[in-house]
Amino acid sequence: MSLSPSICRFGAVFAGALLAAGGDAAAFDVKKLDRSVVRVQHLFSYQGKEILGVHGTGFVLNDEGYVVTNHHVVDVTGKMPDGVKQLAIVIPDGAWTRRLKATRIWSNKDYDLAILHVPDLRRPHVVISAAPWQKLEKGEPVFAFGFPKAGDTTGATIETSFTRGDVSKTERARGTKDGAVQPIVQHTASLNPGNSGGPLFNQCGEVVAINTFAAQSTFKLTKGNSGETVAHGPAVSGVYYSPHVSALVRFLSTEEELKKIKFESNSAGCSRSATSIPYEMYLAIGVVSVLALASLLLALTRKRATVQVIESYSQWVRRRSDGGSSAHAPPPMLGPGGGWLLTGKDTGGEAVYLAIGRNELENASLGTDKGLVIGRSKALCAKVIADGSVSRRHARIVALGKGLGIEDLNSSFGVTVNGKRVEPYKAVPIPDGATVTLGDVKLLIKEA
Repeated sequence: MSLSPSICRFGAVFAGALLAAGGDAAAFDVKKLDRSVVRVQHLFSYQGKEILGVHGTGFVLNDEGYVVTNHHVVDVTGKMPDGVKQLAIVIPDGAWTRRLKATRIWSNKDYDLAILHVPDLRRPHVVISAAPWQKLEKGEPVFAFGFPKAGDTTGATIETSFTRGDVSKTERARGTKDGAVQPIVQHTASLNPGNSGGPLFNQCGEVVAINTFAAQSTFKLTKGNSGETVAHGPAVSGVYYSPHVSALVRFLSTEEELKKIKFESNSAGCSRSATSIPYEMYLAIGVVSVLALASLLLALTRKRATVQVIESYSQWVRRRSDGGSSAHAPPPMLGPGGGWLLTGKDTGGEAVYLAIGRNELENASLGTDKGLVIGRSKALCAKVIADGSVSRRHARIVALGKGLGIEDLNSSFGVTVNGKRVEPYKAVPIPDGATVTLGDVKLLIKEA
């Protein structure tokens, strides 16, 4: 007696998944990654004495001594007292007696990034995650290394502090009031002053973000009965922010002065099971066991039978879209009236297809939305683009004469037609062959 080939194949795949999960479990090595994190310390001479100034954290980008940190860590404008004679950025490498001079070769205030060169630094480099920021999942574990000032209990230590937490959410926002809009990771791995510029690792030991700031608590100060100052208000806890590393990767790949700097990256993303076997795996064990036993009993008691399930194309479209027309599914037929195709790629590099049929648009123009709404929400939109830069209800496609028009529904990151910004709730025509952007998603419009 033998099991059916399908059961054997299923078991082999399942066993492989378990082995893969177990193999990834050893991917995060605290001791190894700790060697790639350095303290960035300002020294200055004041009244004949050497004084330690502000400090932060950095991480080693390659074997040639390049280090990444925050712009605000190396920019000490207004942070030093009058009378400073000399100022130097140094990186202690193993001991304060081994100080290595660091030179700032590039920085960007808008993205709060800086790159230092430390020629004599001999430390292992990190691996940068080049996977899209949307791949970071809510609840995914993250790990932070750094030199918080609160950790300097015995002077300026060169021993890193290590914290762990989970991704709370990812979104595009401004890191500072005047900073650039960029992907930012909110997480619960504790950060304090001094952590700035340090790496935030995923469970595979890859840098996914750069630790920068924490949510600030706001207190109201009053006077107590004895004249003492009393602070009232909730203290913010567990809300920390790290801009995603994608901006750094983009600068390293496009800026002429930075293209010479080598770095190691991985665009494959990190498996959810890298640090533990998820509960879904245990559930799968039970399901596989039941299915295997049921299949064995059927094989012993009944003759073989073949069942074929046929699904229509329209059923397939409804199942894939779950209420809205998915931009990542193959475009449906436009119908006898023709229409327009909108094609492009999302920020994750996946192909985007949207089909606007003439008859479909005419019918939608008579409805409550007065057109076809495009956005991220399947429940609220007729056409769906599942991209983080696209708002839930981002734009509306309307009929303008015999052509197309578009209006911005007050989206977070706007709409442009051939590079020109569309004002909210004011429909503008879309010429054939035009390029329309919704957030960071670019679409080419072609009449078909």
